[in-house]
Formats: sequence, structure tokens, C-alpha cells
Amino acid sequence: MPIRDNRSFQGMKIAAVWGLGGIAVVGIAVGTSLGLRGTASPLAAASLAVGTVAALVVIISLVLQVRSDTHSAQRLDQLAEDMRRLAELTQGSIETARAQRPEPTLCFRTDAALTSRLDWKRMADGRALQLDQILESARIDALASVPPPASTPASGMTRDLMNLAGFRRVTDDDRAEFHTEVERYLGLLRTSVQVYDNWRRNRHRFASISLRFANTGRVPADDVRITLDFPSSFVCLDEKPALDVRLPEPPRFKRRSLFPGLDYLSSVNATVPFVGGLPPMGPNLPPPNLRGPWVTASPPRIEYSIGKLLHGVPIDPNEPVFLRIDADGTYEIHWSMTAGNVPDAIQGTLHLKVTTEELTQPRIDSLDGLVNAPGGTLGSWTAGV
Repeated sequence: MPIRDNRSFQGMKIAAVWGLGGIAVVGIAVGTSLGLRGTASPLAAASLAVGTVAALVVIISLVLQVRSDTHSAQRLDQLAEDMRRLAELTQGSIETARAQRPEPTLCFRTDAALTSRLDWKRMADGRALQLDQILESARIDALASVPPPASTPASGMTRDLMNLAGFRRVTDDDRAEFHTEVERYLGLLRTSVQVYDNWRRNRHRFASISLRFANTGRVPADDVRITLDFPSSFVCLDEKPALDVRLPEPPRFKRRSLFPGLDYLSSVNATVPFVGGLPPMGPNLPPPNLRGPWVTASPPRIEYSIGKLLHGVPIDPNEPVFLRIDADGTYEIHWSMTAGNVPDAIQGTLHLKVTTEELTQPRIDSLDGLVNAPGGTLGSWTAGV
């Protein structure tokens, strides 16, 4: 008996076709529902729908080859058209589910732009330091306050006026004592300048990078966790690098008075702060919902958490990310973000290019030249291309 006349076989084929159609409907409905609820990826639902429709197409093709009567072929064509419409409906449901899900992201923040690529052109202060010349100039300046020895003894009237003012005559012991004070000052000055000079030569290695967290989806992202993984050669810092070096106040010779207590008070020298650290930041008030950063040294990593990240309301941490970057190069900073209502982690990459120029002139032969470095030594940040 020909296959086309076997009604039992025909019934089995029709049942198989409608059974697979039912499975497709159920699978698409479940996948779409999970996608809308945020508990499964829309791509998973799409894969299930496409696979099911493809299986139905294969079955329909086989049945069309076996059955040649016009009526059955028309019924199967109608079934294929129904499956096509069902696939279109599924695709529309998946796009709707994707539009109703949060999409947290992050980027670099500069004064001029938001970008995922950043160029840092920094300037290394490699000017030669003439330390002995600086110290000698400081010695000459301090000793200039010592009055020269009097060629003739003070007259009676001059001596009486000095006694009336409470001052006595400057002796050789007074001058020797002041010379000792000057040498002590020069020793402190040498140490302070050497410490600051080491910082000056290395401060270009320290970077402060500003970030922005945003949500491009249409619904809020809840319980957001953010992780930034830096290259292994980077050093993550938990606070702004700073140098607290204080220059000793240059001594000035003072005549001895007839009252030792007054001499003690006038001998107390103040200190002046030396320049150090990065430029001061703004008020240190954390944005709402933001927690962190939590810094890990090895591997170099920084983490944040956000209670709720709203659509169209970005969050800018007040404190930038502080790093030490020793070598030039093009680096990748990998980040990942998870949320309570997003099934899978969202991952991305920030790109950072670092180049260094060295400042070699003019030589530093004074304290003013050491502290007041030419502009631009800390470098500039621009959005990369």
C-alpha cells in the first residue's frame, strides 16, 4: 500500500506536527515570560523559539514530500505561515522584554567629555637640582642678618640707648652661636629638599581618574555591584597621594636682650609647608546610594556598590580613582557590573593610553625654582580616539 494511502501514518505525522507546534508555543511563552521578569536572557528565549520553528520547518518539508494531494499541502502551508507569524510575535516580545530591563554601564569622566578611551600625556620633572648651590645661597642669606663687628666701641649715649631698649652689645660668642644655628637649619633644609626632590621626580607616576556610573535601560537597576580590574603593573591607592614636607624657617639674627625670657620667645621658629600631593579635590560628600571604593592591592582592583541606579540619573563619585602607573603604554581596564534584576553580569573595557615627556630645563638653583615648577608638569587628560 502506498505511503500516501496509509491513514494511520498520516495521522501520526499530523499529530507530530501539531505536537511540535504546541511545544514551540509553550517554549516561546515560557522564554518570553522569563525575559520580561528578568530571570533569563532574552537571547535564550530567542534561541529556543528559533530552534523550535526550524524543527517544524524540517517536519513540514518531509511531510510535503510524502503527501502530494492539494488539500494536505494547503493545510501544511497554512501551518508554516502560522509558525512564521508566531516567530515574528516572539521576536517582538523579546524586544519588548529587552527594552524593559536595566542596562548599567560606566565610563571615564573628563572636564570636556564622557568616553571609554582616555589619553594621559604627562610631564616628568627631570630638571637637575643644584643642591649645594641652594644651600650656599640659604647660608649667605641667613648670615646677612648678623651685624658686622663694630670698629669702635659704642659711645656713652649709644650704649645708654641700647641699655634703655633692653639690648646688650653683640659679642663674638653671639655670632658663633648664630653660626651653629645656621648650620643646624641647613641640615634640616638639606633633608627636606632631598625628600621633596624625590617626590618631584616621581609625582608624574600618580594618576587620578574620574568615573561615571549610568543606566541606559528604561527601568532602575537594583543592588548594583561594580568591579574594575586594572593591569597587574598598576598600583591602586586607597587615598590621595600627598607629601607633607615642611621647610624650616630661615633663621634671622636677633640681638640679645637683658631679659632671657624674651629671648626664648623670639627664638621659636615657625615652619612653612612645602608643596606636595595632587591638586585639592572638592567637598568630600558621597553621592546617595553609592558605597566604596574598596581597594585591593593584589590583584589591583577597585569595587563599588549602588543601591539603586536610575535611568537618566548618572552617579559621579566625588573621589577619583588614585593609581600609580610607572610605565608608558596602552592599557585595558576590564569592568563588570551585576544587578539584582539583571540575570547575567554586564562586562566592558576602558582603554587608557599613557605617554610621558621629560622636562629637563632650566636647572633648579633656588628654592623658588624647586617649588614653582613650570605649568603642565602634572600632565593633561583628553578623550582618546
